[in-house]
Amino acid sequence: MKQLTVDQVREFMPIVKKRVISLIGKGTPDWEDLTQDIMLSMVKAIKTFRHDSDVKTLLYIVTMRGYYEYLRRKYRERKRRILRIDLILDKCKLTNEQKNLLTSMKKTILNSSNGGKK
Repeated sequence: MKQLTVDQVREFMPIVKKRVISLIGKGTPDWEDLTQDIMLSMVKAIKTFRHDSDVKTLLYIVTMRGYYEYLRRKYRERKRRILRIDLILDKCKLTNEQKNLLTSMKKTILNSSNGGKK
């Protein structure tokens, strides 16, 4: 099987970067990490790529899988934060001010369901 060359990585990096920014927004601090994760996945995927189609097809598939994994991870993080807030509200003796603050935080987390785009 063919290996991914340094020139191909240089060619694909701007493509992946542009796609990731269009999906999650440049204002999101995770776009650089996601781009690097996708490029690492691309290096791994190229080893088993049969070259029945264009390499850019593989790049698109790897990019979208990386993006969907990013969304799943963000969803799980939001869910954990909400559960922690609910646990604190249920188990701790809080003042009304503290309860209101935690409820407000929970609403903020629930309303931030845009996948990171700003």
